[in-house]
Amino acid sequence: MKENDEHSAYKAICNEVDPPEVIIRIPEDPSLLEVQRKNYCNLFRAFPVPPRERIEVRDELIELDTHSIPVRWFQPRDTGPGQTCIIYAHGGGFICGTVDVADGMGIDLADRLNVTVVTYHYRLAPEHIFPAPLEDGYTVLQHVAACATSRGVDPNRLILSGESCGGNFAAALCLLARDRGGPPILGHVPINPVLDVHRWARREVEYCSPDFQSELYQYTSLYLGDHHDVSPEYASPLLARDLSALPPALIWTVSTDPLSEEARLYACRLAAAGVPCELHVERGAIHGSLRARHRFTFAARAFDTLCGGVERLMGRMGTGRRS
Repeated sequence: MKENDEHSAYKAICNEVDPPEVIIRIPEDPSLLEVQRKNYCNLFRAFPVPPRERIEVRDELIELDTHSIPVRWFQPRDTGPGQTCIIYAHGGGFICGTVDVADGMGIDLADRLNVTVVTYHYRLAPEHIFPAPLEDGYTVLQHVAACATSRGVDPNRLILSGESCGGNFAAALCLLARDRGGPPILGHVPINPVLDVHRWARREVEYCSPDFQSELYQYTSLYLGDHHDVSPEYASPLLARDLSALPPALIWTVSTDPLSEEARLYACRLAAAGVPCELHVERGAIHGSLRARHRFTFAARAFDTLCGGVERLMGRMGTGRRS
């Protein structure tokens, strides 16, 4: 199948399983929020990832006073202690997703990179607006760092990653960890990240289609809630006044994604702050299409470039392949 045909086929599947008009209509019909959440989860079921026998999967709950956070560990069975660990936050526009939707990335990253991967499910907007979902991510970071050695992970080799809004968390958690004196972070890998939620919530973006702008407006305004008219930098990492002393970054985006401009600006700001940074702009891919890597060639190629970038990041900081 030619690449353009693959793109058309991928978009057709996505539009059938997760119609974009649903998110746009939520303000007029709040009951559609649950429909949107169901559709988003079904989108990942439409692109299944084959299991890997060598990857052990373990679930746990981080119990807090007010709620619990589901956490899932993916670890190669044939490796020893001192592993690098990628803590990965799923996407879903701040309002959708479960711990299950990140299973494919957990399995594939652990298998491909020979690392431990930890995924988790944060509280969702609009029931839990900023900063609740981000604070869940910080709790997971602290938990993984605390139990790392007992799980065969080097606590000094933690990488934060995530896609779309999960990429926002990857960057924001680096800021939180720096400012709170939290666990050391080896690097961060935002994938197709939304890094300035405020401009989307204010409808200040002009270089995208009206439908895309409407979708991003709904996602970001639901996440910000009462913080709509202020600029807390942890919600929009691109707006942070100081990006110095952050861990090295691989920022991965696709050329057709309106969010790629934010990725480029973030990379420029990191570089200006003296933070080692690689920006990769994938040609011929689509926002979210990494999920289709086992079905379409263009998505498989994109996943290859992502893994290559993570390997370079780990290589610069010392290999993560310890057996």
